[in-house]
Amino acid sequence: MQNQPKVTVRCGVTSGRIVGPFILRDTTSAEMYFTMLRDEVWPVTNAWNNIKDLIFMQDGAPPHFAFIVREWPNDQFPRRWMGRRGSHEWPARIPDLTLRGLFLRGWLKE
Repeated sequence: MQNQPKVTVRCGVTSGRIVGPFILRDTTSAEMYFTMLRDEVWPVTNAWNNIKDLIFMQDGAPPHFAFIVREWPNDQFPRRWMGRRGSHEWPARIPDLTLRGLFLRGWLKE
């Protein structure tokens, strides 16, 4: 599958809201992921009146582990984020969140 176009679809899920979906073309780099967080995710979530109750989560994928990406939740969600080297470490071998997968599957079918 070399040289095939690549598309990544990402979204955020809370108990009552969905953020996104966001479509990223090509292989996701740390810079692309950070830009999405800063320019797309933060303006939406920062407007919520319960922002202080949110816990930000990301797994240990390489784009999530770049310094610039790890600094962003440190600033926006101090002591309230889970991830590799986060304030709460992402548990090893945790299965992907199936709710996210189910949402994206339904959205892509539409």
